[in-house]
Amino acid sequence: MSLRFRIVGDIGNNLAAILDSEVTTLSRALRGAVERSAAALQADLRGQVTAAGLGPGLAKAWQRETYPRGGRRTLRPAALVYSKATALHEAFDDGPLILPRRGAFLLVPSPAAERLGVTTTTTSRKGGPIPGGARRRLSSLDAAADKLGVSIVTAMPASARHGARGRGSARQVTDRGFILLAPARRSGNLVALYYARRDARPVLLFTLVRQTRLPKRLDIAAAAERAETAFASAVAAALASER
Repeated sequence: MSLRFRIVGDIGNNLAAILDSEVTTLSRALRGAVERSAAALQADLRGQVTAAGLGPGLAKAWQRETYPRGGRRTLRPAALVYSKATALHEAFDDGPLILPRRGAFLLVPSPAAERLGVTTTTTSRKGGPIPGGARRRLSSLDAAADKLGVSIVTAMPASARHGARGRGSARQVTDRGFILLAPARRSGNLVALYYARRDARPVLLFTLVRQTRLPKRLDIAAAAERAETAFASAVAAALASER
C-alpha cells in the first residue's frame, strides 16, 4: 500500500508580496550606500579645502544631492557631489600660472607686511567701502606707502643703499622713512624694503615677481577614486544591515 500526498499551495499573492519586499529592501540598501558614499566624498573634498587653509566658505561650497529626491523607491539611485565655486576649486586643483593683470609685477607679501597691516584694505575693487567694514586682500606699493606714511624710492643698480632715484630721493625722505625698491642680493628679484627712518634696519615687505604658479593644494580626482573604491563595500554593508 502506498500513500501519496499532494500539497498544492497558492503562492501567487505571497510571491508578489515577497518580491515587493525584496525590491524595497534592495532599494533602501542601494540608496543608503549611495548616500554614504556621496557623504564620504563630500567630507573628503571639504577636508582637503580645510587642510589647505582655504577657509570654511570654500569648504562648504562642496554640495551634494541624492536622486530621486524624496526617497522614492528605485533600484537606480544616484548622487551628485558638485562645487558652487568651480573656478576656485579647479584653480587650486590645477595649480595654474598667475600673471599680473596690471603692471609688470606681482607682489608677494612677507609676514612682516601682514603684521604691519599693509596687505588688506577696506576699499572695494570699484572704489567704495566694503559693506560691513570687511576687508579684502591687496598687495600694492602705493597702498602700503600711504598706510605707512612714507615715500617710495627706487635704488640705482650700482648701489641699492645710497644711490636713490625715481619717485623720491632718500635724502628728502629721511625724517619719515621710505620704501626702497632694490634687487635682492641672492635671488636677483626686486624687493620692497621698508625703512622706518634712514638708519633703521630694513624690513622686507614684498618680493616682486613677473609670474608665479599657484601650488596644487587639492586633489579632486584622488577623492573621486577613493569614493568609487569604497562604494562596493558600502553596498555590501548596506545589504547586510537590511537583513
